[in-house]
Amino acid sequence: MILPVFIKPVSNNQIFVKYNDGLEGNINLSFLFKNFIYQDLKNEEIFKTVCIDKETNDIVWANNITICKDMLYNHLKLLKLADNLKIDLSKL
Repeated sequence: MILPVFIKPVSNNQIFVKYNDGLEGNINLSFLFKNFIYQDLKNEEIFKTVCIDKETNDIVWANNITICKDMLYNHLKLLKLADNLKIDLSKL
């Protein structure tokens, strides 16, 4: 099972995450802010509380906001693939 093993905030909209298979990198989460569920993450103090839930291994914040670890893994994998193929995803 692929699980996150380390996470830290990088800026007020980016996290660094590392998975147990070695995949790691920065993920910009600003795309989530459009959804009302994630509006609190715009608050830098809340965003800094990101951690890995010990029971579910999901990515969580102090105010009970959760992001699926598998979604983030696949998102990061896509970002890495696009980078390797020299594809600018912002132009899609």
